Amino acid sequence: MTYLIILAIAVGAIYQYSKINSKNSRNDASSSVNSQRYPIGEFNSQKFALTKTEMRFFSQLDFIKPENRHILMKVRLCDVVKPAAKGKQGYADWGRIKSKHLDFVIIDPTTSKIISCIELDDYSHNSKAAKKRDKTKDIALKSAQVKLYRFQVRNQYDPEQLKEVWGEEETGTIKEGSQ
Repeated sequence: MTYLIILAIAVGAIYQYSKINSKNSRNDASSSVNSQRYPIGEFNSQKFALTKTEMRFFSQLDFIKPENRHILMKVRLCDVVKPAAKGKQGYADWGRIKSKHLDFVIIDPTTSKIISCIELDDYSHNSKAAKKRDKTKDIALKSAQVKLYRFQVRNQYDPEQLKEVWGEEETGTIKEGSQ
């Protein structure tokens, strides 16, 4: 009887090992085929890190920036928040945020603590798809209790409204700036 149990365990272990091994070799083969089919091509440099609109906003924000704050540009949303759920729900939530970025993130340079996030809203935020992306960002940041400030694009921004992004008022609120 003991012999049969040991034999069953050994057969199961061999089966699992062969299953894992064949899966790994399939993954290696497919990545090899993809790299042969689509070798890494050439790339062109982006001339500027920010658009003219983003640069205009950044310049005005940077001009009034206190010494105890830093402005980060084009930060991935998944570097600011992470899914609270585990398993399938966590993977689904990760999929919703992994390819999105925030225009600016304000941090404390001594600790790297995230103070707030900023999104610039121009005409491109009016489409249905853009509104859905914006809503995902809004929900993710609010549930993580990270402040989000949205500013409508304009030539000049009110310095008093821009100053709000440095503070540490109530968390988890979405504020409309420069209305």
